[in-house]
Amino acid sequence: MSPHMKEFNYTTPPWPESRWLTIYTKPRAEFVVSNNLEERGYPSLLPVCQRYTKRRDAKPAPIRPLFPRYLFVNVVPGVSWYPILSLSGVTSLLSLGTSSTPSVLPDSVIAELIQRLSDGGGVITLRPKKIKAGTRCQVTAGPLAGHVGLFVDSDEDRTRLMLDILGRSSLTVVPNGVVHPIGSQSADQPTS
Repeated sequence: MSPHMKEFNYTTPPWPESRWLTIYTKPRAEFVVSNNLEERGYPSLLPVCQRYTKRRDAKPAPIRPLFPRYLFVNVVPGVSWYPILSLSGVTSLLSLGTSSTPSVLPDSVIAELIQRLSDGGGVITLRPKKIKAGTRCQVTAGPLAGHVGLFVDSDEDRTRLMLDILGRSSLTVVPNGVVHPIGSQSADQPTS
Protein backbone atom coordinates (compact mmCIF):
# COMPACT_ATOMS: atom_id res chain seq x y z
CA MET A 1 0.00 0.00 0.00
CA SER A 2 1.25 3.47 -0.87
CA PRO A 3 2.15 5.82 1.99
CA HIS A 4 -0.31 8.26 0.40
CA MET A 5 -3.27 6.02 1.22
CA LYS A 6 -4.45 6.91 4.70
CA GLU A 7 -5.25 4.50 7.51
CA PHE A 8 -8.99 5.14 7.71
CA ASN A 9 -11.39 3.29 5.43
CA TYR A 10 -11.99 5.36 2.28
CA THR A 11 -15.08 3.41 1.28
CA THR A 12 -17.15 5.13 3.96
CA PRO A 13 -16.82 8.71 5.17
CA PRO A 14 -15.04 9.00 8.52
CA TRP A 15 -18.04 10.85 9.98
CA PRO A 16 -21.74 10.64 9.14
CA GLU A 17 -22.87 13.58 7.00
CA SER A 18 -19.28 14.58 6.15
CA ARG A 19 -18.45 16.40 2.91
CA TRP A 20 -15.42 16.48 0.63
CA LEU A 21 -13.98 19.87 -0.32
CA THR A 22 -11.21 20.64 -2.82
CA ILE A 23 -8.09 22.48 -1.66
CA TYR A 24 -5.98 24.54 -4.06
CA THR A 25 -2.36 24.57 -2.87
CA LYS A 26 0.77 26.53 -3.55
CA PRO A 27 2.97 24.97 -6.26
CA ARG A 28 4.43 21.59 -5.23
CA ALA A 29 2.91 21.83 -1.72
CA GLU A 30 0.36 19.00 -2.03
CA PHE A 31 2.23 16.48 0.17
CA VAL A 32 2.98 19.11 2.85
CA VAL A 33 -0.67 20.20 2.96
CA SER A 34 -1.85 16.58 3.15
CA ASN A 35 0.46 15.94 6.13
CA ASN A 36 -0.63 19.19 7.83
CA LEU A 37 -4.30 18.23 7.44
CA GLU A 38 -3.73 14.78 8.92
CA GLU A 39 -1.79 16.25 11.88
CA ARG A 40 -4.77 18.48 12.66
CA GLY A 41 -7.32 15.68 12.35
CA TYR A 42 -8.72 16.47 8.90
CA PRO A 43 -8.93 13.31 6.75
CA SER A 44 -7.56 14.08 3.28
CA LEU A 45 -7.17 12.35 -0.06
CA LEU A 46 -4.20 13.12 -2.31
CA PRO A 47 -4.50 10.98 -5.46
CA VAL A 48 -1.04 10.19 -6.81
CA CYS A 49 0.19 8.80 -10.11
CA GLN A 50 3.28 7.34 -11.72
CA ARG A 51 4.23 7.07 -15.38
CA TYR A 52 4.35 3.53 -16.74
CA THR A 53 7.60 2.23 -18.21
CA LYS A 54 8.35 -1.14 -19.77
CA ARG A 55 12.11 -0.70 -19.79
CA ARG A 56 13.86 -2.96 -17.31
CA ASP A 57 16.85 -0.65 -16.92
CA ALA A 58 14.78 2.50 -16.41
CA LYS A 59 14.54 4.08 -12.97
CA PRO A 60 11.01 4.06 -11.57
CA ALA A 61 9.21 7.29 -12.39
CA PRO A 62 8.59 9.51 -9.38
CA ILE A 63 5.22 9.44 -7.66
CA ARG A 64 3.50 12.78 -8.16
CA PRO A 65 0.05 14.27 -7.57
CA LEU A 66 -2.55 13.21 -10.13
CA PHE A 67 -4.04 16.73 -9.97
CA PRO A 68 -1.13 19.16 -9.45
CA ARG A 69 -1.96 21.77 -6.76
CA TYR A 70 -5.23 20.05 -5.75
CA LEU A 71 -6.20 17.64 -2.98
CA PHE A 72 -9.38 16.79 -1.12
CA VAL A 73 -10.33 17.21 2.53
CA ASN A 74 -13.22 15.67 4.44
CA VAL A 75 -15.10 18.04 6.77
CA VAL A 76 -18.21 17.85 8.94
CA PRO A 77 -21.05 20.28 8.08
CA GLY A 78 -21.40 22.98 10.70
CA VAL A 79 -17.73 22.77 11.71
CA SER A 80 -15.68 25.75 10.55
CA TRP A 81 -13.41 25.07 7.61
CA TYR A 82 -11.58 28.40 8.08
CA PRO A 83 -8.65 26.81 10.00
CA ILE A 84 -7.83 24.88 6.81
CA LEU A 85 -7.11 28.16 5.02
CA SER A 86 -4.40 29.04 7.55
CA LEU A 87 -2.38 25.86 6.98
CA SER A 88 1.03 26.23 5.37
CA GLY A 89 0.80 25.63 1.62
CA VAL A 90 -2.97 26.19 1.26
CA THR A 91 -3.99 28.89 -1.23
CA SER A 92 -7.79 28.49 -1.14
CA LEU A 93 -10.76 26.15 -1.11
CA LEU A 94 -12.39 25.64 -4.49
CA SER A 95 -15.72 27.45 -4.89
CA LEU A 96 -18.03 28.18 -7.80
CA GLY A 97 -18.11 31.67 -9.28
CA THR A 98 -17.70 34.53 -6.83
CA SER A 99 -19.11 32.57 -3.90
CA SER A 100 -16.89 32.37 -0.83
CA THR A 101 -18.55 29.10 0.22
CA PRO A 102 -16.47 26.07 -0.76
CA SER A 103 -18.00 23.73 -3.34
CA VAL A 104 -18.82 20.22 -2.13
CA LEU A 105 -17.39 17.43 -4.29
CA PRO A 106 -19.89 14.66 -5.13
CA ASP A 107 -19.27 11.46 -3.16
CA SER A 108 -19.28 9.52 -6.45
CA VAL A 109 -16.14 11.37 -7.62
CA ILE A 110 -14.27 10.51 -4.43
CA ALA A 111 -15.54 6.91 -4.57
CA GLU A 112 -14.20 6.54 -8.13
CA LEU A 113 -10.80 7.99 -7.17
CA ILE A 114 -10.60 5.70 -4.13
CA GLN A 115 -11.49 2.67 -6.25
CA ARG A 116 -8.80 3.49 -8.82
CA LEU A 117 -6.23 4.10 -6.09
CA SER A 118 -7.17 0.86 -4.34
CA ASP A 119 -6.92 -1.13 -7.59
CA GLY A 120 -3.43 0.27 -8.22
CA GLY A 121 -2.02 -0.22 -4.72
CA GLY A 122 -2.45 3.45 -3.84
CA VAL A 123 -1.01 4.82 -7.09
CA ILE A 124 -2.72 5.43 -10.44
CA THR A 125 -0.46 4.39 -13.32
CA LEU A 126 -0.32 6.65 -16.39
CA ARG A 127 0.26 4.71 -19.59
CA PRO A 128 1.30 6.33 -22.88
CA LYS A 129 -1.46 6.76 -25.43
CA LYS A 130 -1.30 4.64 -28.56
CA ILE A 131 -0.10 6.71 -31.50
CA LYS A 132 -1.31 5.89 -35.00
CA ALA A 133 1.14 5.62 -37.89
CA GLY A 134 1.38 8.90 -39.80
CA THR A 135 0.56 11.10 -36.76
CA ARG A 136 2.61 14.31 -36.53
CA CYS A 137 4.73 14.09 -33.38
CA GLN A 138 7.38 16.14 -31.63
CA VAL A 139 10.50 14.85 -29.89
CA THR A 140 10.49 16.36 -26.39
CA ALA A 141 13.85 15.30 -24.95
CA GLY A 142 17.34 14.36 -26.01
CA PRO A 143 19.50 15.70 -28.83
CA LEU A 144 16.55 15.77 -31.25
CA ALA A 145 14.26 17.71 -28.86
CA GLY A 146 12.00 20.09 -30.77
CA HIS A 147 12.12 18.18 -34.07
CA VAL A 148 8.77 17.32 -35.62
CA GLY A 149 8.11 14.25 -37.74
CA LEU A 150 5.69 11.49 -38.62
CA PHE A 151 5.22 8.51 -36.31
CA VAL A 152 6.11 5.20 -37.98
CA ASP A 153 5.93 2.58 -35.20
CA SER A 154 7.33 1.60 -31.81
CA ASP A 155 8.34 -1.47 -29.83
CA GLU A 156 9.11 -2.02 -26.14
CA ASP A 157 12.12 0.31 -26.07
CA ARG A 158 12.15 2.50 -29.18
CA THR A 159 10.01 4.72 -31.34
CA ARG A 160 10.65 5.22 -35.05
CA LEU A 161 9.89 8.55 -36.70
CA MET A 162 10.37 10.08 -40.13
CA LEU A 163 12.15 13.36 -39.36
CA ASP A 164 13.20 16.09 -41.79
CA ILE A 165 16.88 16.45 -40.93
CA LEU A 166 19.20 18.58 -43.11
CA GLY A 167 16.58 18.78 -45.85
CA ARG A 168 16.10 15.01 -46.11
CA SER A 169 13.43 12.78 -44.68
CA SER A 170 15.21 10.25 -42.47
CA LEU A 171 13.99 7.28 -40.46
CA THR A 172 15.08 8.08 -36.90
CA VAL A 173 14.95 5.95 -33.76
CA VAL A 174 14.45 7.56 -30.33
CA PRO A 175 13.73 6.09 -26.88
CA ASN A 176 10.09 5.56 -25.92
CA GLY A 177 8.59 8.32 -23.82
CA VAL A 178 10.19 11.26 -25.62
CA VAL A 179 7.68 11.47 -28.49
CA HIS A 180 4.33 13.19 -28.09
CA PRO A 181 1.58 13.78 -30.66
CA ILE A 182 1.28 17.43 -31.69
CA GLY A 183 -1.91 19.03 -30.46
CA SER A 184 -2.22 16.57 -27.58
CA GLN A 185 -2.20 18.23 -24.15
CA SER A 186 -1.14 15.04 -22.43
CA ALA A 187 0.47 11.95 -23.79
CA ASP A 188 -0.60 9.93 -20.78
CA GLN A 189 -3.88 8.40 -19.77
CA PRO A 190 -4.65 7.01 -16.32
CA THR A 191 -5.08 3.30 -15.86
CA SER A 192 -5.50 1.21 -12.77
